[in-house]
Amino acid sequence: MKRFDIRFVMGLIGLLGLCRCVQAETPNPAPLYQMPSGQKTQVDWSGMVLAPGSRTDIVDLKDPGVITRFWATFGPSKQLGLDNRLCRLLVINIYWDGSGKPAVSAPLSDFFCQPLELQAIENEFFASSNRFCVFDCSIPMPFRKSARIEVVNDSDRKIDFFHLVHVDCKPVGEDALYLHAHWRRQSNVSKQDSIVVLPEVAGKGRYLGTHWAVHQDRPGKNWTWYDRRSLIFTDKMNDTDAPTLKINSIDDYLLSGWWSREESHLPYSHRHAGRPYVHEAGDRLSIVMYRYHVKDAVWFHENVSYRLTGLGFDVGLSDWSCTAFFYLDKPANSLPDIQDAEIRTAGFTTKSNAGAAPP
Repeated sequence: MKRFDIRFVMGLIGLLGLCRCVQAETPNPAPLYQMPSGQKTQVDWSGMVLAPGSRTDIVDLKDPGVITRFWATFGPSKQLGLDNRLCRLLVINIYWDGSGKPAVSAPLSDFFCQPLELQAIENEFFASSNRFCVFDCSIPMPFRKSARIEVVNDSDRKIDFFHLVHVDCKPVGEDALYLHAHWRRQSNVSKQDSIVVLPEVAGKGRYLGTHWAVHQDRPGKNWTWYDRRSLIFTDKMNDTDAPTLKINSIDDYLLSGWWSREESHLPYSHRHAGRPYVHEAGDRLSIVMYRYHVKDAVWFHENVSYRLTGLGFDVGLSDWSCTAFFYLDKPANSLPDIQDAEIRTAGFTTKSNAGAAPP
């Protein structure tokens, strides 16, 4: 009879212990057939015409609940590039608990992770089946008293708009946080300039993730443009405080790496990070990226802010549109209002497939 290797036995015991630890720390989700007590469902589907220059409430919900799905579409045009521009002229505003200031305020396509080119996409929170103005979001959005979704049409066209909002009608716990989203655009960014993804926000909550739409002149023969440091500050008390998260290149922050060694820079979409759109024409790059902190939560108790800093590589000017998603313990924030339509649509024409950087 062969003797057992003591190292094998001890290793097996350790593996079994690790499995028990993982099972204890990862609660099983409720079965699909299990119905919580008092659970109710509300689904709002509707179509309407958005008049030029109008502000239209598409949903006005009362009582507590959680929005679990927000789907939308509008009638696609036949003119090349027009829908991409229209999506920057349509703004989604979401108001919580009667607040007069929207917690979420972003262009339609930027919110739904298609900021430069309408396309099929799927990740943890957003999906689209094709390029014909289809948008789907499954970020949980709790509210205690009311929820109002407004669409602003800053275009000169009538738009046939359709939406579906699915709500779990139930009490919301004291520790539930409100979803916020802030959009901002910076143009003529030099290699040394910082990019403000999220100005400092006071409160308690969780940084959820970011969508980027970037135009980069002279990105470098081997893509040196992405060597920018990600700095997320939480509970910052003074300018000497170190960031909570500090990662020296965008590819690393996006859970990837070595973009400079790729033979061809192809698009990809993973659950929590990706670059679903990549377009190189001459000496100009247009790219869409996203990153979500789902299994690697970034919590804050006093404040949060996020910026990208340049490392000084020899690249051209760039243009950055950033949508920052975060949960906050209050229904409104003190961030600036969304930039006007002229800034949002600069470079977007009906002659190209994707919005270009402003001249």
